[in-house]
Amino acid sequence: MKKFIFGVIAIIIVGIVVVAIPKHKKEKTSQEVEETENVDSTNNVREDDSDRLAFWFPHHDSLNHGFVLVAEQLWKLDSAAAKSNTRGRVVWYEKCEKILSHCFDSIHPGSNLSETQKADSMLTEIEAFLEQDADYTTMGMISNISLQNDFLIYRTAAEASSIHKYEPTFVEELNAWDGFQKALNDFCLSVVFWDWFGGSGAGPAALAEQNAILQCRLDDLKRVHKQYNRDYDMRILSRDDIEKAIDEDYKKAKLEFRATVEKVSKSITKNENVKEYLSEDRLTTYNELFNKIQAYEKPLIKAFDDWLKVRNRFPKDEGSAQRAAKNKHKENTTLLIESLSKCISDSQAEG
Repeated sequence: MKKFIFGVIAIIIVGIVVVAIPKHKKEKTSQEVEETENVDSTNNVREDDSDRLAFWFPHHDSLNHGFVLVAEQLWKLDSAAAKSNTRGRVVWYEKCEKILSHCFDSIHPGSNLSETQKADSMLTEIEAFLEQDADYTTMGMISNISLQNDFLIYRTAAEASSIHKYEPTFVEELNAWDGFQKALNDFCLSVVFWDWFGGSGAGPAALAEQNAILQCRLDDLKRVHKQYNRDYDMRILSRDDIEKAIDEDYKKAKLEFRATVEKVSKSITKNENVKEYLSEDRLTTYNELFNKIQAYEKPLIKAFDDWLKVRNRFPKDEGSAQRAAKNKHKENTTLLIESLSKCISDSQAEG
């Protein structure tokens, strides 16, 4: 672990040097970086991770390579953290925050921002450079969107960590969400691959769908964070008519979610003519994908119900604030359900 952390720090130092050095000739810049750290960027990624990093360096001279190294390091950390439990992601987020904050301090010394603000600002700067040098080939889009995925995972972990400070038991909801999100991805990504079957756009489209789901969750956690910070009108949310309206919207959203899943699932039909132009192996893949979509429908609805049961235990406010907090939380839950229903609907290609 220590060896790994030292490797991370070395990469950040490379990024800092590249950012800090004035714009000299490319040959001189490369020589100075090598003399300072004697680190070859391609040697700082695992062999199975090198393709994406290699894509950026030789073809994108305008990109700030130091920022790419930082982004890539987050990606490598994320690959394990994304599959871990909630606590594992929090630990990962805290490590990333320190890395990003340290890099920010080196570029912007003397800042009075908090460590969290510095880290988020650093991510924003990295995103700006990546967008500036965006590539819209299939490989370029996959690289762009997968990096966006990393940033979304980081920011959802950041919001979750903040909420956890207000309500430690909210980890129950975070764990329940993991199961629900897996079911969402299983269903939605299968639909995407079905609609793009055999097309080169399948990869970017699937990553974009995954990011859309993550963005819905990030927006939700931001609202929940504000809720725990009492950033709402408690007086209005304690009114009978407001509570009734929120409850009606919540029930409607739940019904709409189930209806959307069923509608999309039923819309997936086989084209019997594909056997005339698909190879035997591709035809098998085609049929298996169809069966998966049908098989994923019920587990998705169950995961949705299981998550809601846990979600509705919160917030655990007591006294006069409880009613308003419960109503605000239900309103936030409704907004998330509605946005996820749209994600499921949008998983199908237009036309």
